[in-house]
Amino acid sequence: MASGTAVCCLCGTLLPDATTTTCLNCLRTQVDITEALQKQVTLQFCRQCSRYLRPPWVPCDLESAELLQLCLRKIHNLNKLKLVDAAFLWTEPHSRRLKVKLTVQKEIQQGSVLEQTCVVEFIVTNLQCDDCKRTWTPHTWVACVQVRQRVPRQRTFYFLEQLILKHSAHDKVTSLKQKDQGVDFQFANKSHAARFVDFLQSVVPISVLQAKQLISQDDKSNTYNYKYTYSVEILPVCRDDVIVLPSSWSNSLGGLGPVVLCYKVTTALHLIDPETLAMAEIQNERYWKSTFSSLGTSAQLVEFVVLNVEGGEPWVRKPQQAMEVDGLKVSPAFYHRPGFAKFSLVDVEVARETDLGKNQTTFRVRSHLGHLLKAGDTVLGYDLQTLIGNASDSERFTERTPDVILVKKVFPKRDRIFTLNRMQVDHGPKAEAQFEEFMDDLETDPDSRARINLYRKKNLPAAAETQAPPEDFPGVRIDELLSHLTLEEAKADVPEEID
Repeated sequence: MASGTAVCCLCGTLLPDATTTTCLNCLRTQVDITEALQKQVTLQFCRQCSRYLRPPWVPCDLESAELLQLCLRKIHNLNKLKLVDAAFLWTEPHSRRLKVKLTVQKEIQQGSVLEQTCVVEFIVTNLQCDDCKRTWTPHTWVACVQVRQRVPRQRTFYFLEQLILKHSAHDKVTSLKQKDQGVDFQFANKSHAARFVDFLQSVVPISVLQAKQLISQDDKSNTYNYKYTYSVEILPVCRDDVIVLPSSWSNSLGGLGPVVLCYKVTTALHLIDPETLAMAEIQNERYWKSTFSSLGTSAQLVEFVVLNVEGGEPWVRKPQQAMEVDGLKVSPAFYHRPGFAKFSLVDVEVARETDLGKNQTTFRVRSHLGHLLKAGDTVLGYDLQTLIGNASDSERFTERTPDVILVKKVFPKRDRIFTLNRMQVDHGPKAEAQFEEFMDDLETDPDSRARINLYRKKNLPAAAETQAPPEDFPGVRIDELLSHLTLEEAKADVPEEID
């Protein structure tokens, strides 16, 4: 036997290194480095929200990297070994079992590293998480945000719903309750509700009132349990509403109106005088100091037929000087400027669609829709002679007040190629009909569509994808839509590798 060598004490194999007395093959039969590992581990799973307990409760897909990481953290004494590889083994999806194959290493003697594999079985048991428990017990919420819009047709509320879904602002909501003229958003934490209210203030004009109610108290430990309520009221004016401005508002806006249209609602109220194309923006804070309501809403629109159109040049007027209102320096109305192609002033002759063939009653009015209207078109407008308002509204009418206010052009019907997500609340048939009208408005409003997510309809015919919109129709294009893509569809879309 050469110097510096040894013989294995079990099998007699010649060993090149005299520092060890057992070969690696014999060590594998005598030593199990995975003996200290836990071979069966329990995982807690909430069936209602599909989350696993790490803690905290986290959502994980089957055979995902997140679930594998969670499983490895549950194995005791794994940190005493060097982990080389870990992977899931296939199990029946309904077996409530997960199997992970581990490859580990450990130095058992000086210069001798042993590598072994083992399988750890995870038993998935059902356990309801704290958030889901609160949904089945009294006092399920700590803070509630009551969102309301007190108008006949909640068009701003439907738009707000889409913004909430796009930005996932409702991710901390524990439950939703459908209420008259709005929805209650319930939260398990006051800070979550406050963050939600901040989001609402950043996208729509609202007023917020806060209240709290004492539920219980412990005088010995000086602890108190409160419930917090945020009352959020959306500005009660929607897009396409006609408004009679009070004299104080008309004067502060540089003589705007008094009869104006609301053509857009963002964080401010955007108004236009269809007679002069003068425009103004009313900020949220100013509106709630001195409120006003709509004279007519979209439910009172009447169909008119365009008989003749004259003009079509943008009307220009210089803005007046800024003025002081309630101690604040306020800019006057923003007037139409050259190159602003959204509106154009024209003289239009119209007749009620119901009067055609019955009488010769026509109306000659000025309109801001000169970029859209031509003879033979159908347009929706307000007949101010038949609108019933307050006595103070009629007092504001003058000889210059038109009999008809035109609002929007009626475009030909087209098969809708998009759909929208909805909140999981009980929508009544009346609300569904109003939501369909909201979707019709989106087809002719590119500015609103750009702020929300539109989804492609499933099983959309190929002809609908290639169908061109009617002439002068600002319809939704197929490249504006997102797809409702599932995991199975995503795997099917991945091309196979070419050898």
